[in-house]
Amino acid sequence: MANRLKDYFPLIRERKEVLEEIDASVGLRTIFYSWEQEQREEFLDFCTGVKGVKILYDSFFKEIMNRNMRREG
Repeated sequence: MANRLKDYFPLIRERKEVLEEIDASVGLRTIFYSWEQEQREEFLDFCTGVKGVKILYDSFFKEIMNRNMRREG
């Protein structure tokens, strides 16, 4: 039997679980289904561990690596 990421990281949920949570909330459902099919699939891939967030993409990289940005609180 092939090892799955969930075998090593039990907090990763199955696609069905994520969709059930989305469908249980009017707010989440409205947002999720307003996206294009490709965006929904990518989001589900992130949530289920199929894909990782591409952290070196400009928008993520700038947010994480910019020392001048300080969060107050």
